[in-house]
Amino acid sequence: GQALRLVERAAKRGQLEAQNAFGFFLQHGVGTAADPARAREWYETAAARGHARAQVNLGWLHEHGLGGERAPALALAWYRKAAAQGLAEGDFNAASLLEAGAGGPPDLAGAAAAYRRAAQRNFAPASYRLGHLLEQGQVPGGEYGSALARYQAAARAGLPEAQFAAARLLLAGGGAALAREALDWLQQAARQEHAPART
Repeated sequence: GQALRLVERAAKRGQLEAQNAFGFFLQHGVGTAADPARAREWYETAAARGHARAQVNLGWLHEHGLGGERAPALALAWYRKAAAQGLAEGDFNAASLLEAGAGGPPDLAGAAAAYRRAAQRNFAPASYRLGHLLEQGQVPGGEYGSALARYQAAARAGLPEAQFAAARLLLAGGGAALAREALDWLQQAARQEHAPART
């Protein structure tokens, strides 16, 4: 539609934000058929010019093999560039790759450090993932705090998975006060249609 044409013209004139937006339109088929290969080209243009969101978007395409070959190492490099500019999603996506061992063996210490940086930027999914690593004993609590504290931080931000996880740990801890807080988290998660909290 018209919005697509306006964004495309601005992108072709070199407007950085428009280059990223045009890539997004192409990736998701907004106003046109989805074209991940062309989206990748526009993200590359904006990412090379230092646009942090385009760097994350380009990393995502590389990670998932959209518009070209799957390239986890290249995805990680783009995520790290975005993270270096302060974009929490860059740290979070890099951490996810490191945790999964995409392109190499899992690096849980690197993943935890990146999750913590993203969590410090109030990115709730990072607090949740770090809580999960802590609960599983995969990273040291002395360095990253408790799983419950990480889950609670993400729960306060409204993440239903974290609300459920916090409730589960609180109920395991026992005591009436903990049970009341746990029930509150379960109710909040259920209101968001979180299936485990509804059963």
